[in-house]
Amino acid sequence: MKQLLPVTALMALAACTPAPAPTTDLVLVRPYPSEGAVCQVIGESAETVDYLDHTALLIGCPAGEADAIAAQLTEGAVPITEVDGWALMSLPLH
Repeated sequence: MKQLLPVTALMALAACTPAPAPTTDLVLVRPYPSEGAVCQVIGESAETVDYLDHTALLIGCPAGEADAIAAQLTEGAVPITEVDGWALMSLPLH
């Protein structure tokens, strides 16, 4: 029975370990449009430098999140490209 205790403890620890973050070289700044949203404001990196514009916000949504992407497009975002599984869009600042 003593051998099961360490295994049980390891299993409990594994259950508490958060899932690893998605692998990406994108700089995820903050959720957009609000806390808890799947889309993110994207910061400057080697992969995004050509898409940054001082008159627009660079937004990224996971490519599989069709509803979230559609919501951004409805708000006026313009699709740019897909990078590391993220759909990038430019949202003009008003």
